[in-house]
Amino acid sequence: MRFCPFGIARASAIPSESLADVMANHVPSWLPEGMGLVEAFGPGDGSSGGAYFADARCREVQLWSWDSSETGDGEHMGPWVVEVSSPRDCFNAVLGSGRCINYHTVVGGGSVGVQMMGLERTEADKIVQSIPL
Repeated sequence: MRFCPFGIARASAIPSESLADVMANHVPSWLPEGMGLVEAFGPGDGSSGGAYFADARCREVQLWSWDSSETGDGEHMGPWVVEVSSPRDCFNAVLGSGRCINYHTVVGGGSVGVQMMGLERTEADKIVQSIPL
């Protein structure tokens, strides 16, 4: 897989096998073909953990477990609050400017947030629907 530059993580890296525990099992069981875990993170800066997932085209999924139960405003898809950014509000060094899809939901002890760039809405919905709550 090519190097996909992500923003600076809010926490220290952890072994991938620790991710499910740190995320209280709120980890996707489905990802698009070719997408995999890039890095997992432990607690830090208001979160109890998180992860970056990407594919060879640097389409990205950022997953975080937040201490806060704030979910923001947006359309609802089951328990998830969904916000779709304006067409040029997100950026990564490979994909350039684009649209991000953000999902947030309340879970015991806080919330789970997922931000995606470069994925179609149907794929993004399928990813979050695969996360056990």
